[in-house]
Order: sequence, then C-alpha cells, then structure tokens
Amino acid sequence: MAHPYCTAAAIKLQFPENDLEALLDDSGHDSVTDKTARLAAAIEKADNTIDLYCGKKYSVPFDTVPDKVEEMSVDLTIYYLACRKWGNLEMGSTIKTNYDLTITLLKSVSKGEAVLSVPDPTANLNRVGKTLIDSDSRIMSRENLSGF
Repeated sequence: MAHPYCTAAAIKLQFPENDLEALLDDSGHDSVTDKTARLAAAIEKADNTIDLYCGKKYSVPFDTVPDKVEEMSVDLTIYYLACRKWGNLEMGSTIKTNYDLTITLLKSVSKGEAVLSVPDPTANLNRVGKTLIDSDSRIMSRENLSGF
C-alpha cells in the first residue's frame, strides 16, 4: 500500500473523537500504540476493499487520493472498527447505512457506472514539446576513435 487513503484527522472530522476513542480502546486504558495499530489495521482493510473494487477500472493504489476515495475510506474504517468492537451492526444505524452506500458506490465504480475524478497517468505521455535534455556537443565519433 502506497499510503493510506484516510487519516485519523479525516476520521475525526466525520466521527466524534470520543466515539472513535471508544472504538479503539478495548480495556479503557489501552496504550496509544495498541489503539494506533487498531486504527491502522482498519484503515488498511478499508483501503484494500476500495482497491479491490476500483482496481477493475483504475490503477491502484491511488497516487493522488480523490476526495471521494478518502470519504469512502473513512466510512469503511469506521464500520470495520465498529464491527471489531460490537460485532455485526443493525440495519438502520448510521454507520451501517454509510457502509452500505459506500459498497454500492464501489460496485458502481467497478462496473463503470460511476467515475472517480482521478488524474489520468497517461495524459502527458504523448505530449509534444521541447527537448528537456541539454548537453555539450559530441566528444566521441568514428573519426576520433578510428585508431583504436
């Protein structure tokens, strides 16, 4: 994985910090290292899910993360953390609804029905322009090397 599609800061913008802390802390006094590892594992799982669906239409992992991909990573991360802590979530909960909407969108992306705003990595390959290499004139030639 190149880099995570979302961060703890992005998650905290969408999900209350106290609730996130409750999802990460199993005993009430877990170490920061343990909580960070749980968060990293959930983000990795979310990002792998995104790559699984988006890999049919895009080169993954994304070098430049589209805003929608970050948003989906946040929703999936929260869902995976909640499932880890509480087991399966009931239908109708906001976390479950966001998860279902994200998976529906990912399925649409994989079928080509929805398009992500991802820069085309091949856009500049056929571009005509000036030479970017500048060097001194040629030193070796057939004439200079004829005696060797």
